[in-house]
Amino acid sequence: MTKYKVELSKESREDLIDIAKYIKYKLKEPNISKKLINKLQKNINNLEYNPEIYPIIKEQYLEKLKLRKLLIENYFIFYRIKGHTVQIVRVMYARRNWNNLLK
Repeated sequence: MTKYKVELSKESREDLIDIAKYIKYKLKEPNISKKLINKLQKNINNLEYNPEIYPIIKEQYLEKLKLRKLLIENYFIFYRIKGHTVQIVRVMYARRNWNNLLK
């Protein structure tokens, strides 16, 4: 089984920080914040073993970018595969207008 390298974009790192801060400070749930971030990071790291399990998003513009997504609780992790590298593009709340934010 081929192992892929996982890289987080600047935006995806900022997304994770923003998610953690929002839940910790705005919702005043530090334990939930920590558990969610750990779960997101674990699933991101798991992409190094089988990133093709999630299909390319079938939207005209996004399909050209070859973006894929996986849902973890209420958050989408958007990524693409280039060679043997998984590039994490963004991590977003699922109810956001992510289609426009990815363009």
